Amino acid sequence: MATKNFWLAVIVGAIVMFLLSFLPLIGPLIGGFVAGLIARGNTKNGAKAGFAAGIIGGLLTATILIVGFPGLSGVFNRALAEIVVRAGFDIKISIIPICLYHGLLGLMGGAVGAALVKG
Repeated sequence: MATKNFWLAVIVGAIVMFLLSFLPLIGPLIGGFVAGLIARGNTKNGAKAGFAAGIIGGLLTATILIVGFPGLSGVFNRALAEIVVRAGFDIKISIIPICLYHGLLGLMGGAVGAALVKG
């Protein structure tokens, strides 16, 4: 797999994931799927691209949530941040669960996208 395809896949997947973050499960899956399609290669490479896109997309979404534009971040992300805050943690701690949520769903979507391109 070429490095150029990998980083292009990660960037495009993260943007798609961020734009679709208002869809609770489907947004991160579609972003990872797009990353896997662009990354080309085996399912392992697609999963890596989807996971990286998920982490970056999660960082973008959490940043928007923390800065104070909750209308731009997803409903699930706001609920997840609210749970973290009610548990007694600072809102900035919500970055970790949001990034893991996006990363794991992006990993699954990336693996599926790469498998479809390969097959």
